[in-house]
Amino acid sequence: MATLKYAKDQPAGFTNRIERVALVGAGGNVGSHMAEELVKTGKHTMSAITCIGSKSILVDGVHSVPVDYENEDSLVEALRG
Repeated sequence: MATLKYAKDQPAGFTNRIERVALVGAGGNVGSHMAEELVKTGKHTMSAITCIGSKSILVDGVHSVPVDYENEDSLVEALRG
C-alpha cells in the first residue's frame, strides 16, 4: 500500500501546493486559531468569508471577503479569490 502524502508535506518546488485558503468562521473561537496557524506557516494567502457588515476581528494577514450568504453568485465570486 502506498504511503499517503499531503500537499503541505511536499517539497518547495511541488506545484500542487495549497496556496490560497478561504475560511468561514475565521473570526470565531476555533476559526481564529486555524487562521492564525495557517498565516504563521507563511505558505498561504488567507481570506475570511464574512457576512456583509460583520464586525469580526481577524488575525493579521487574513483578508476579509464580505459575502451575502443568500446570494450564490456572491459566494462563488468570493471563493474565486
